[in-house]
Amino acid sequence: MKPILTRSVAGLLAVTLFPQPFALAQSANITPSAIASPAEPQQSFSQAQLDQMLAPVALYPDALLSQMLMAATYPLEIVQAERWVKANPGLTGTALQDALATRQWDESVRSLCAFPDVLDRMSRDLTWTQNIGEAFVDQQQQVMDTVQQLRARARAAGTLTSNDQERVATDDGYISIAPADPQLVYVPTYDPAMVYGTWWWPAYPPYYPGYWGPPGGAVLLNGVFWGVGIGAGLALWGAFDWRHHFVHVDVNRYNRFNRTHIVDGRWHFNPAHRGMVPFHNFAAREHFGRFDERAARAREGFRQGPFVHGPGPMQEHHAMAPQFGQGGFEHGGGFEHGRR
Repeated sequence: MKPILTRSVAGLLAVTLFPQPFALAQSANITPSAIASPAEPQQSFSQAQLDQMLAPVALYPDALLSQMLMAATYPLEIVQAERWVKANPGLTGTALQDALATRQWDESVRSLCAFPDVLDRMSRDLTWTQNIGEAFVDQQQQVMDTVQQLRARARAAGTLTSNDQERVATDDGYISIAPADPQLVYVPTYDPAMVYGTWWWPAYPPYYPGYWGPPGGAVLLNGVFWGVGIGAGLALWGAFDWRHHFVHVDVNRYNRFNRTHIVDGRWHFNPAHRGMVPFHNFAAREHFGRFDERAARAREGFRQGPFVHGPGPMQEHHAMAPQFGQGGFEHGGGFEHGRR
């Protein structure tokens, strides 16, 4: 990506999309000059909000879900990677690895280039992506526990079972999901309002944009649609240690895919890859305060730079971002007024 485009994407993302968690939906005509200083840090997400935002992805295979949560902590790079994938369609296997070798994104973001549809959803739903990323940074244990609780409900409802696409296993009470064929990964499409049984938070229905749904006339198996399997190769190297609440990295697969030589088998958030995107979660901002101060200075510099008044490549994301009503997501209650 050319430097001018990188700065343009970074600045518009930080200034116009994330001045505060939900300002975008409150005003359809927000301009950089109309943005005030960043809002006060918010408190942690409530359990209702975590259930709401994680419901549409909790039934994804462990490796893919773990890398989505890692990548969500770097929303700017998600946007850049999604655009790069659209400009370089059809790359897989070694060709994809070769092309990604020159990209400076976090490895979790690079890995999602093997899953264009997943990357597209995360880029289009940037508010949702930022929310699950900040929750994962600040509330990792609760996020992982929430995934387990959602899976237990789906299993009790009879919608989470082993099949030709995936293997569902239980070990000491923890539910894991893995591809039935290690060489072929299927990403399930399902309506979270159906697969978990009767939803238990009436004011916080699960997030589920209409375009996430299966194609018209699709056949559902236990409420789930299975599309075409993806030969992801070595792109999946993440895993959950459910018992100890951390993300494990298969260093062998990681190093082979990324052509690196790491030895630490545990994931750590790297604020250097967050760009100019601020944290809105209080604990995350406190922990990464120095980074957030630099991001604030960079955003202020962008406001005064030459790109503020010109047309920006992020405009398309304004139109596609989740819309919020009085209670949060357009599909129900939520994040804006529900934080505890």
